[in-house]
Amino acid sequence: KNKCPNIKVINIKSDRNFTYDFSIKKPKLEVGNTLTAWSMATNDILFENLNVDLENLDNQSLIEILNTQISNILTNNTNISNLYGKIINIWVLFSFLIILLLFLKQNRFSKYYIILFIFYLLLTISTFINSGDIKSCLSIIIKSLSLCFLFDYGIKNDKDIFLKTVEYLLFILIFLNLCSILIFPSGLYIDTAGYTQNWLLGYKNTHIMYIFPFLLVTLLRNYMEKDKISIKSIIFICVSVFSTIIINNSTALIGLIIIIILMIFKNKILTSNFFSLKNYFITYICLFISIVILKLQNIFSFIIVDLLKKDLTFTGRTYIWNSVIELIKKKPLLGYGNNIFVFNKHILSTHNTILDILYKTGIFGMIPYLLLCLIIIKKVQFEKNKFSFIISTFLFSLFIMMLTEAYTINFYFYVFIIALNIKEFSNESR
Repeated sequence: KNKCPNIKVINIKSDRNFTYDFSIKKPKLEVGNTLTAWSMATNDILFENLNVDLENLDNQSLIEILNTQISNILTNNTNISNLYGKIINIWVLFSFLIILLLFLKQNRFSKYYIILFIFYLLLTISTFINSGDIKSCLSIIIKSLSLCFLFDYGIKNDKDIFLKTVEYLLFILIFLNLCSILIFPSGLYIDTAGYTQNWLLGYKNTHIMYIFPFLLVTLLRNYMEKDKISIKSIIFICVSVFSTIIINNSTALIGLIIIIILMIFKNKILTSNFFSLKNYFITYICLFISIVILKLQNIFSFIIVDLLKKDLTFTGRTYIWNSVIELIKKKPLLGYGNNIFVFNKHILSTHNTILDILYKTGIFGMIPYLLLCLIIIKKVQFEKNKFSFIISTFLFSLFIMMLTEAYTINFYFYVFIIALNIKEFSNESR
């Protein structure tokens, strides 16, 4: 203990060759694998049953001992992670085949799916051309298609039971995540990018990918049963907003506020032709051009900076957007495929969905993406009822959040599927 003050002796079990249980007090040691893997970061990492000759113990021998033990931890951690990854991949593929068979049993591939397949094909080709990870690319595509097929089949086959199952499953996840936030307010673990604000549902910016579809399904089910928001739905909304506030996720909070405000004025909006999904989408594109491309927010710097004391760069996002735009200019047609955008060792996101699509698939990929949006708009615009209002509200909120976040295609494409099946909900009210 005198020679090595960073080591705390916990237990001694023999006379000469001591068996130590000890821990590193400082600096804190972090052990991790990949960007998506869990990374342990505790104040103490214990090594049990180490036989150490106390007479020859010095700093050099201690370093050798720690090197050996840490190497063993890393090897074991990597092996466990690889085995876990293989099991998950096999399960995902198996689930995809089952869902595909169920889907094909009752459905044919619509125009929407054909365009979606073209988008995925372009993503795969771009990934291959840029020597990217094809396996990872196909994994993302399979997961995304699985969710699309599952929601399509579930809504058309028995939407009541399916949506109820989805609602309660997501609520359990959100509630458990909230518990993990309350118990570990500083974060549950540290990822290898160095971020500490990770909990059960991952990094704080990804929580909305569970909260958003949960609230959408909750309100759709609510209006399938009655014409006003139930107490249960209000409780669910409050839990979602509270969990978003305490982790200080500004983008998600803005999206939720938009939903709440539009829901409050539902009756007036339903009688207006201005509040339509088409106009929402036009607003989204105009905001993208104004803020991300032209940087028109600089014109109002005296209001934003001087009066509101806010940052014109959207917490540094404008610098990231400039970097992405320069890269897109170099490969404008097909982009860089499913390769991760790296701004620095901590920032691995484009923080804008349109830029993210252009970065990964170029102009060729942006065309089918816009066509998918137009198909959804046409479907929703045709129906003028409470369900089209709810779906339009949520999609507008999603578009606004997409201005400052690059959400994965696993998230929003299956949300589009819910909108694509709006007629199934409209028939409920007839």
